[in-house]
Amino acid sequence: MSTNNLVNEKLDDEGLITYTGSKSNLSKRKAKKISKEIDEELKRELEREIEKGRKLLILGSGDSGKSTLLRQMRLLYSTGFDEKEKLDYKFIIFKNILTNLHKLIFVAEKLNFNFNKQQIEIIQKIKTFENEFSGEIPPSIFSAIMELWAEGKLKELIKVNNEYNIQDTASYFLDNISRLMKSDYIPTDQDIICSRKPTLVITETVIKIQADLYRIYGKKN
Repeated sequence: MSTNNLVNEKLDDEGLITYTGSKSNLSKRKAKKISKEIDEELKRELEREIEKGRKLLILGSGDSGKSTLLRQMRLLYSTGFDEKEKLDYKFIIFKNILTNLHKLIFVAEKLNFNFNKQQIEIIQKIKTFENEFSGEIPPSIFSAIMELWAEGKLKELIKVNNEYNIQDTASYFLDNISRLMKSDYIPTDQDIICSRKPTLVITETVIKIQADLYRIYGKKN
């Protein structure tokens, strides 16, 4: 048997199998080609995983700020909120105002706050309207809310908020009534951040931070 046909296997410095004899160069090129193909496939797989994005799941108890965090992430790293979404939040914000007023008035009456006749009439007017609310608050109700809030008694209750489960952003909206009551009012980003609504379903929010794509899961308003 010719010695040219003898093939001895060995590992080179790159860990590839090479051969001595007449087939060595061909075998080494073939091994390198296979290795390169494997590397390229691994790279493509990594790129596919990156494209899918990193996944984050946000968990927490009620009123812990899950939805607020998601909104902040959207504003910082995504497209923010379009016109339709802002108008949807307008309803939520107006509902927040009425809900917080209802709680404040209830607590004030329970604590026997001394309201005068005019203030009692305003309170009754607000209570009646709350049952009729369908999305918009008329100027007359806004004026009544502004007058009652400016009087000061309800502001005192905000200072002991934790005792009565009043939303922490109640004073923010009540302090801004004059802006919110304008006919062309559209919620600002800060208004949207401060709005509150019970979370109901799981949603996915996709954002991009530098070169990384994140898919964030949390309960949606």
